[in-house]
Amino acid sequence: MSRFLDPYYFVNSLLLLVYGGLRAYFVYFTPEGSEHSRFHSLQDLAAWEKQLMMLAMAFIAYKGLRMRSWDDYAQQMFFIGKLAVALSAIMVDMRLGVLYALAAVACWVAFPQPIIQMSTGRGESSISILTPLSMKDFVLRGEDDWVVFFYTENHVNSIATAPAFVEVAQKYASESLSFGVMDACLFQSFSRELKLRPNSWSNQLPAVVRYVRGKEHSRLPMPAAGDELGLRMNYFTQKDIVQKLALNEAPAPSKGTKKQR
Repeated sequence: MSRFLDPYYFVNSLLLLVYGGLRAYFVYFTPEGSEHSRFHSLQDLAAWEKQLMMLAMAFIAYKGLRMRSWDDYAQQMFFIGKLAVALSAIMVDMRLGVLYALAAVACWVAFPQPIIQMSTGRGESSISILTPLSMKDFVLRGEDDWVVFFYTENHVNSIATAPAFVEVAQKYASESLSFGVMDACLFQSFSRELKLRPNSWSNQLPAVVRYVRGKEHSRLPMPAAGDELGLRMNYFTQKDIVQKLALNEAPAPSKGTKKQR
């Protein structure tokens, strides 16, 4: 089943459609001159809607210029849409604004955005699911080149970037260049050994690291100057992964045979 059929998308779409009911409430149930409303007439509401639409269109165009994935774009659109509805609800009636904000927070907690399935766990998959043991055996002690995506579930940036990594893996995976994923928060102590901060509020997640014959070759995000662990913002696209990790360069030939993972 497509991840876009997840309840997250259905519930957030409903939260946007609430605006129709909000507008009807103002037109039919809010008396003129009500002390609870900041609008005095339908013309005031129309002018407010025009301003919001212009801002929303500018935001949509801006985000489209550097879109990491459709997951990222959907999350951003839902956020700006719910913010617009919440502000409108406050302007129509503060009490409705509070109720809408509570409903939005409850849905955010109950229905997190799903992350793309990066690996089927089967042999034909272009991405391997890694654990500390397999990471040591195949990546850190192996002869093949690897690109590893460190992430954690229910993390906005991980969810936004994962589809870009999957597309890169499908395009560049070969006998001499393998791709893998590891949940950094699931294996926190091992992640620290790899100089990663395994928490969802760190700018280091998600991280994409390229290993050449067991040695770290490059990573995204790049460590900040003077900070071994790095603190730079982790906003990167499919193009960034390819360029910064030099995936267009031919990997060095493997000295050994490829092991079965």
